[in-house]
Amino acid sequence: MTVRTTHPTRAFALTLKPALAVAEAPADPAAPVPELMAAELIRLVSGRLDPAHLLSTGAEGRNLERARRAFTGF
Repeated sequence: MTVRTTHPTRAFALTLKPALAVAEAPADPAAPVPELMAAELIRLVSGRLDPAHLLSTGAEGRNLERARRAFTGF
């Protein structure tokens, strides 16, 4: 799945299978992907992005919930 970040503006590919990975991805502004602040992406991949810490509007959705289940923390 792809996640866009703001502050700074970037796009990242989150690979869930066969192994978890995060890599920079080409930005596709037309793609319906979650948009998070960069700090929220860090919380996501460390397993600490719960609804109480989600500040971005429009970021919730099935893909974000799937990523939450995959990135469970350390």
